[in-house]
Amino acid sequence: MSQTVAKSPKKQEKGNIALNLLTGAISGSISRTATSPLERLKILRQVTTVQYQGLSIVQAFSYMWKNEGFVGFFKGNGVNIVKIAPFSAFEFYFYELFKKTLFKQKDDWYSKLICGGLTGIAAQTLTYPLDLIRTILTVQVNSGTGHRMGIMECGKNLYTTGGYPGLFKGWTASIIGITPFIGFKMMSFDLLKDRFLPPSREDPRFDMMNLALGAIAGTIAVTLTYPSDVIRRLIQLSGKDGNPVYTGMLDCFVKVYQKDGFPGWFRGLVPCYLKVIPMMAILFMCNERLKKWFGV
Repeated sequence: MSQTVAKSPKKQEKGNIALNLLTGAISGSISRTATSPLERLKILRQVTTVQYQGLSIVQAFSYMWKNEGFVGFFKGNGVNIVKIAPFSAFEFYFYELFKKTLFKQKDDWYSKLICGGLTGIAAQTLTYPLDLIRTILTVQVNSGTGHRMGIMECGKNLYTTGGYPGLFKGWTASIIGITPFIGFKMMSFDLLKDRFLPPSREDPRFDMMNLALGAIAGTIAVTLTYPSDVIRRLIQLSGKDGNPVYTGMLDCFVKVYQKDGFPGWFRGLVPCYLKVIPMMAILFMCNERLKKWFGV
């Protein structure tokens, strides 16, 4: 006679948390691919690639199409997916894990912000080399032979020239930037979801509300933390392909201000907004929809 053994609450809870790895990976891949052209334009604006200086968003995309074709819109997206899939998986996994372990009896904004910040540190550290490679591949210039590096070649070059530390160039600036960004993003969405999301997942407004709340959460987070993202990209590219050399975050902040003033810290913010709004909307909507399907 067969006998069904019920799972204990603890095992069930651990299983639900673990499923966030799957839902996060899928959601991150979908959202990043959908917004890849805007992501590339944001990075090109941040590092002031010569060809894109002084161009409007429409002109920049027109130039990209003319010189690189459709492929240009998705240059670096392969490494984007290789990086964002595990990052998003870790992001949603660690956030739920920290909430359930560190603040199990609390549900206030402060605890959510701390859990989001710790999540950013964990996820970014585990995936940082891929983020560095993604930045380099996104802005790389053709050599005279038209050769472009791939993911493995770029990683090998970083290791050959800088050893293991070379794979984590700019990590400190990245962590300083990503910690508050993920903290504000996850906290904002959690608070907005508790306040505005329909109580039933069967509500016809469920997906649209998640789209809207994800967009708002992403906008809040990126506005508060954008300068650190600019500094992070510039440090990652320090000394490469004619980019200025920076000795650290403070040096980079000062030099950017000396050259472009206060607006220099927010260079590329408009295309970033255009990317963040749909990307965060799609990310959170897909994740909530997948959680519903998987019964998380």
